[in-house]
Amino acid sequence: MLAWLLAIALVTPALPKSGADNGAATSVRASIEAALAAGDADAALDAILAAKSELSPSDVHRLSARAYLLAERWRDARRALAEAIALDPTDASLRLSMAEVSNAIDLHAAAIAECERALWLGLDTPELHRAWAIGCAGTGALLGTLREVRAAAPLEVGQRCTDGIVIRVSDRAGRGIAAGSDSAIYHASLVLESNPSDVDALLVSAAAWQHARQGTLAEQSLRQALSAASPKKRPRCLRYLGELCLTSGRIEEFFACLREMMKHSPSISAAEVAAAYERVAEAVAERGDLNRQIRYLRLAVELERTAPRLIALGDALRLAGRSDEAVQFWRQVEEDPRAAERLRTSENRPPASNDAGR
Repeated sequence: MLAWLLAIALVTPALPKSGADNGAATSVRASIEAALAAGDADAALDAILAAKSELSPSDVHRLSARAYLLAERWRDARRALAEAIALDPTDASLRLSMAEVSNAIDLHAAAIAECERALWLGLDTPELHRAWAIGCAGTGALLGTLREVRAAAPLEVGQRCTDGIVIRVSDRAGRGIAAGSDSAIYHASLVLESNPSDVDALLVSAAAWQHARQGTLAEQSLRQALSAASPKKRPRCLRYLGELCLTSGRIEEFFACLREMMKHSPSISAAEVAAAYERVAEAVAERGDLNRQIRYLRLAVELERTAPRLIALGDALRLAGRSDEAVQFWRQVEEDPRAAERLRTSENRPPASNDAGR
């Protein structure tokens, strides 16, 4: 599930407001704030550039970072934040913003480092732990360092303990395995303690629970995320819930999620739908359902013809004893060495000779 986790949308950081007021700067900042509030990043950047001499260097960098974040110009935002941090290295809020921006451009280890600095500087908020959870997930530390835990009373999966979060319990009362404080699930749980409907934390938790082979908890987290999601985030939640249904063999529920996702995201491409059919074909193939595998591969090929799909469809048809049909699909990608080898074998052709034409 980690692959889809990396698609979690960034929560746009709310940078701390600029420093002390003075007459001219106050007026200038008011116009810039108005542009930012209206969602006009270009107007804000133009105003910042025009008023550079009236603003402090710290204000310039902070306001610029906010405008770049609004425009989703992550690398520019990161540069502006770095300049602001250089001027005020003890501002924990700037560190959090840098962590969130680093996550947006897949610099997850850097994001974790900024979270650690922010915590050391005294910031301990749900926003900090959300960024930390996403950073851990991005580095693959869904469960982090696993530790054996012992307690006087019986443990429950999902329970907080001194060593982290219990992810597995032993048959022996009071014993289990915990994911440590270096894990995505630990930081996500801290977010959910203050806001049980935080969609990003729920999605991280779902990925971690699935990794821990706790499918029921993973699905519970995904359904909570779906019920709390905004229209913008709903398609992503449906995608992940559909993937979970598919891995557990619930094909019809997967398609229900896909149809719902297409309703909320009409811009979904034919290539994405074709990939969905291909994943279903792979899932039913693992269960030995050859006829349905052929059916879904055909649907995928109709939407987007690729050499691997055409070869896979030919292979499935050959396994079903329909070799003549298989050859038709392999011939469509005869230049692919894998298809050429299948054609040669099926038609008893001699292998190609490197001495041809000598």
